[in-house]
Amino acid sequence: MPKIEVESATPDIDYEIEQIVEAMLKSGTRILVTNKKLKVTIEEDEEEKPFKETIEAEISIKIQASDTLLEKAKEE
Repeated sequence: MPKIEVESATPDIDYEIEQIVEAMLKSGTRILVTNKKLKVTIEEDEEEKPFKETIEAEISIKIQASDTLLEKAKEE
């Protein structure tokens, strides 16, 4: 089985999502879509056929706040 490593510019995605949601609530933004690029390295260390390849992956995150939530955020 090959070894797979994922490398991200933002290793703590939970924190980043918290920051995005906080900014959405402050600005009243209802829907936000963001794309994150990752590097994925696949490496296999077999005696006969060792290989290492890096590919790019992109994930899309869509965050949608309800009107009720945005109204409550305005009140605070």
